[in-house]
Amino acid sequence: MLCEVRRAANSNKIIKQANEYLVLAVLLKNDPLSVEEIVTLSRLSRPTVLNILKELDARGLIYRAGLGESMGGRQPIMYTLNLRRYFAVGIDLEYPPVRVAFSDLREKVLYSQEWDCLPGETMEEVEENLVSAIREGMRRLNIATENLIGVGLGIPGRVDIARNLAVRIDRMDHIWQGGDIAAQLSMKLGVPVTVRNDIHLLAAAERTVQPALPKNFLYVARRVGIGMAVFLNGKSYEGGFGNSGYLGHTVLDPEGPVCRCGQRGCLECYATTGAVETNYARGAESPADYDTIVSRAQEGETLAQAVLGDAGVKLAMAVVNAMLLYDIQTVIIEDCVDDGTFFAIVRENIEKLLGPSSDFQPRVLRGKLTGKTFALGGCSMIVKNFFKAPQLKVDG
Repeated sequence: MLCEVRRAANSNKIIKQANEYLVLAVLLKNDPLSVEEIVTLSRLSRPTVLNILKELDARGLIYRAGLGESMGGRQPIMYTLNLRRYFAVGIDLEYPPVRVAFSDLREKVLYSQEWDCLPGETMEEVEENLVSAIREGMRRLNIATENLIGVGLGIPGRVDIARNLAVRIDRMDHIWQGGDIAAQLSMKLGVPVTVRNDIHLLAAAERTVQPALPKNFLYVARRVGIGMAVFLNGKSYEGGFGNSGYLGHTVLDPEGPVCRCGQRGCLECYATTGAVETNYARGAESPADYDTIVSRAQEGETLAQAVLGDAGVKLAMAVVNAMLLYDIQTVIIEDCVDDGTFFAIVRENIEKLLGPSSDFQPRVLRGKLTGKTFALGGCSMIVKNFFKAPQLKVDG
């Protein structure tokens, strides 16, 4: 009997919380709104809405934004979200570049900072610099710790989302010895830190920057490595552990060059900037960096064009396979390392590989993220989790 009473009490609490989140979500999309408008959009009863508004007002989550237009009677009180109450932080740990961003509850970037980790920095120093950057953002925005709803950390590597753990952080093996970076940052900052794959968070940021994107799309980012995120029905498909879309380590040639992951012939052996530099050096009189190779290709140099062209074909092959596998026709290419030259090569080859006779019509878009918004994905994840209503579990 006591268990049934407790279960009923917990159920009522969850229902109340779910109704609160529903009202917040309605205000997020449509504010300012009157009580009657909230009742109509939320489909909750008027007494329920009034009670919720009273509680949200007391907690500083909403405020009265004046009077609305009269429909024949008194002018209604209009309610809106208090965007100065709670904030989210995003971290993009690309390494060596590192970026931090602050956003409000509408995922608008309010402050951002970017720097490169220095050679010889320890993991403890990387973490301390992150903490210092976040505290500097809090100081500039006049934000107290209790006003931060969380930190979203994107790492280049593998994660275990069930345990909120970084399993491997690519390119940081020499300084990262398997510690719990999310827990360490959380302890130092005094706020929850949630870790995810960096490409998944970049895709979330892209969806915020481009709200007109379809519900189903692929997001492919070429940074130091190559990764992919999959959006299905408007939600990120993370896979069993949070590592779906590990495109850079799909094998194109089992007899190909050895990849840093230990396999042979991975996509990253052909299509990253480092791979382009390596493959160019094999045929050139002297090595050249990636920007120089791109410039030489634009000037008509045969070797540079051939190396970039081969890299573009390889990436296009991998992307087309993913598009066909998921039955998704829209793909966003986030080429973070040049002026769009490589993107044009990849798009041309995607369209060529699918062919004009195919009923599969590709839509290849270039990403619109900038240095200011690369860390926005972490903010976006935190904000969306904040507005996610609790789920009532039904036995049986």
